[in-house]
Amino acid sequence: MSLFQTAPWFRLMASRGLGGEGEPELFSAEASAGRRLSIWLCRHARPVAPAGARLTALGNYYSPRFGPLIEPSAPAWDSIEASQAAARLGQQLRADPQGAVLSLQPLQAGSAELRLLQGGLASAGYRTDLYHCFENWVLPCEGLRFEPYWATRSSRLRNTERRARKRLVAEHGLSVEIVKAPGPALDRALQDFESVYRDSWKQGEARPEFIRELVQLLAADGRLRLGVLRLQGVAQAAQLWWVHEGVASIYKLAYRDSAARLGVGTVLSANLFQDTLNSGEVQLIDYLNGSEAYKRDWVSERREFLGLVAFDLRRPAAWVPALRHFGGRWIKGLLKRLRPHSAGTEVADTAQDVA
Repeated sequence: MSLFQTAPWFRLMASRGLGGEGEPELFSAEASAGRRLSIWLCRHARPVAPAGARLTALGNYYSPRFGPLIEPSAPAWDSIEASQAAARLGQQLRADPQGAVLSLQPLQAGSAELRLLQGGLASAGYRTDLYHCFENWVLPCEGLRFEPYWATRSSRLRNTERRARKRLVAEHGLSVEIVKAPGPALDRALQDFESVYRDSWKQGEARPEFIRELVQLLAADGRLRLGVLRLQGVAQAAQLWWVHEGVASIYKLAYRDSAARLGVGTVLSANLFQDTLNSGEVQLIDYLNGSEAYKRDWVSERREFLGLVAFDLRRPAAWVPALRHFGGRWIKGLLKRLRPHSAGTEVADTAQDVA
């Protein structure tokens, strides 16, 4: 299970008010003796995008994943117990005064969690649909160590990293630290991370108190991987990773604008990949959301994440949102079929779809 599908993650999101303008609320149903299937949602006073829902996934720009959780210990997502619990959860949501329209995202395409939620909502009487959220790049790496991994990377990347590291060592007093546990080193690394972030193209962290609490939570049981690259003792690049249940997640990365041409980000990434792969702890390295071109230099596989919308068509409150959702898709498809099938038109259509 992803860290983003754990009670501590959702409690941290809720305590810091990171559900937008909604009020966080936990919905749950019994899965089996002593176990409950739960889902954290936000209750909104007004309909919100993308489907005019008033119950949405608890999350925002800090949430590259969403999904249900089973506590205290989980039967398989595709088990009969989980499916029955999902149906009961769907009935509970359908009975809610604001449960006419639901919006849940992002969920991994083809995942057991997505099938469980969609099946449970459909069996409860919702009309469901899926839409594209973003691409995700990952590296399956069970049993893989850094040297054989690095040998498969492009010569351009390997040569860029080698030249940058050589220059940084010779001319700038390079040092790299990867902090994993609480203590003075973590306090300094976190200050460096915040300083680098403020001085990067990202222009500062939106909710620094959330990141601080998350880092402390991860460090408490050794899951944290906070990497800092320093030149002459001054931090120039920083990356926030963690390892949870065999998955290394790359959550935040930044470098100072003034150091962009020195290759500090590439060198720090190489150190973190080396430390993570040689630990033997991980089966997957995950770049989380986004399809930036540089990610393909480091990892090898693309996945898709989707949004799930659900409409209770027995309730008038769902009719207009459902008409906008399904009607807009139908009209767009009809217009495509009616357009002339010239090469130039096809290229324009593709570009519009991607945008």
